[in-house]
Amino acid sequence: MPANTPAAIRQIELSLQEKLIPWIGGGAPLLFFDTPPRALEATEFQEIAKPPLPAQKRHKHYPHVLAWPSENLNSIDAPVLGCVFAGKTDYQIRRPPGKTGGEWIVTVPAKTFFLIPPGIPFTRGFYGSNDDYARAMLIHLRRDCLHCFTYTIDHGKVWQNPYVMLHEFDAQLLAWRLLEEWRKPSLSVRIIYHYTSLIFDLMLRALQQKRFTDVHGLISAPAYSHNRNAGHQILQFAQTYIAEHLENPHLSCRDVALHSGISLRHLERLFKEKSGMTPAAYLSEQRLAKAKVLLQGSTLPIKYVSHYCGFRQPSHFSKWFAQKTRHSPREFRSRQPRNVAHK
Repeated sequence: MPANTPAAIRQIELSLQEKLIPWIGGGAPLLFFDTPPRALEATEFQEIAKPPLPAQKRHKHYPHVLAWPSENLNSIDAPVLGCVFAGKTDYQIRRPPGKTGGEWIVTVPAKTFFLIPPGIPFTRGFYGSNDDYARAMLIHLRRDCLHCFTYTIDHGKVWQNPYVMLHEFDAQLLAWRLLEEWRKPSLSVRIIYHYTSLIFDLMLRALQQKRFTDVHGLISAPAYSHNRNAGHQILQFAQTYIAEHLENPHLSCRDVALHSGISLRHLERLFKEKSGMTPAAYLSEQRLAKAKVLLQGSTLPIKYVSHYCGFRQPSHFSKWFAQKTRHSPREFRSRQPRNVAHK
């Protein structure tokens, strides 16, 4: 595990214990970044007329993200829960592609939580900060994991901490129910606070039970120490990179070698020497393990399981899974103990 990962884990754990859980329990302000935005208390939002956003292709390495670099906008295919720790920062919210143009500028002060629905383009506080310094956290409440990180806005520059991926399936169910509650005409403030608090409690439990994976999206070659353990370090980094990019249907052994800072032949030699299998076989094995976990530990539809295992078409995933296990995904799930929560 990279040396900076424990620090990121500790930072998120302390934030949950000392800030997020006490703040939400004390009735901190909550905002809903839909179009238009909503708030549980009187809040002013500035609306600006804008042309509709163009259609956008999915990110090559992160298929759950759509990006508009010229507009400095991203949208995530999962609910995003956020909180501003310190300072005060502006978020830019746009209507999704294909819908009539419209943009809102939302000023978020410290100790304020916000929820962004899937598919809503937004900035990560880049639009403009009201202070020289602001700190915030974003949590992508994806169906296969909680993808969270903190970042700092300091004199117009943004410094982002390493990503941490928490594995807590119950939190995803709560996230979608929280989203549904926000969208009800007669929403329950008590339920919204309750769901949000439970999500943070589940995150803390996942951290304490060590159900997390380390740095996600590290694209620069790591600095390896020049000793006899260098090969082991490279292999460990390559395996981590594979684990964190399994949902990318374009992931190839050449990509893994490139991001590990070695040639493809060197990567193949390392895998064969230290694990007894090729990188391609290891990638397939990890996808199969992830598919089994998602089928056993959740009630996700097969099409979502296939997506999070790096398959574009559920039919291709089902055929591949049957070849590996001699059971279709549906048959495999029906043969397992049903100890998961149902919607």
